[in-house]
Amino acid sequence: MPDVDSPTLDSTEPTKKPQPGLGLVGVALILPVLSGVLLCFAPTFAFAIGISAANVISTAALVAIDAKRLGRIDLKGRQRESAGLLFVGMCLMWIVVYPVAFFRRSAFASPNLGFVSLFVALFFAAGPFIPSLVIPPSLPLCTSAEVAQTLEQVIRSAPVGAIVKSIDGHRELNYDPIASVRLGECLAHTDSGDIPLRFMVEWQDRAKGLFQVRLSEPELPLCTTRHVKRILEQVIRSTLVGATVKSIDGHREVGYNRGATVRRGECVAHTDSGDIPIRFIVEWQDREKGLLRVRIPDSPD
Repeated sequence: MPDVDSPTLDSTEPTKKPQPGLGLVGVALILPVLSGVLLCFAPTFAFAIGISAANVISTAALVAIDAKRLGRIDLKGRQRESAGLLFVGMCLMWIVVYPVAFFRRSAFASPNLGFVSLFVALFFAAGPFIPSLVIPPSLPLCTSAEVAQTLEQVIRSAPVGAIVKSIDGHRELNYDPIASVRLGECLAHTDSGDIPLRFMVEWQDRAKGLFQVRLSEPELPLCTTRHVKRILEQVIRSTLVGATVKSIDGHREVGYNRGATVRRGECVAHTDSGDIPIRFIVEWQDREKGLLRVRIPDSPD
């Protein structure tokens, strides 16, 4: 009996290409989210640039490798962009080409991650701005550059500003978290000496991140400061005993009347005939202008 070949039935369904897993694209979706979180807390602009560059290059490489594995002919037989073109496009315009690459991938394999990639791209782009939207702005420190710049403008516009040559020595003295007020101090250098100036940093419009700096009343310098010593020596030299004085030292403060804003001090004047203890007073001549006066109580004003 002759052998009868069995009929061969050809399948009419198109042969499906094996679909790569989601490992590479999964990582490419996670990296921008992690980078966006890091950008929320980036301490410097250079650090933020480094994070952004690393994210762009790494995700571009991962998506390009995945596209290379999928090929250029999609499930409908259409020729799509090459992996190299996707990589270059993401390096040049990441925010646009990144989601486009995921929508392209949906034509080769499922699931469709295009809309997920849109959300991821927007989160990464908004990373640097999220803290300002979620976390209320903090009042700048008294030692910050922006406060120092604003303070100098305030001092230059004040009466004392006409005699000020330079300003430095910024430091923070206190912070009231309830009132949101910082108290600071700086030194204003003039031809006649240094003037300590106290200032306050407070909110002008916290919602907009606007702050203001204003001067508080200047503190009366100590009896032992260089400025007071210089004025005191001029006062002593102008008295009768001043002609015999060889040197002056031993400056110390013996009392301070806060209510009257008067400091009392003492020093020693050395002469050929012996040492003479001299008591003196430090008080304001014009507090608003930061001008002080040093006098010897027994001498005429």
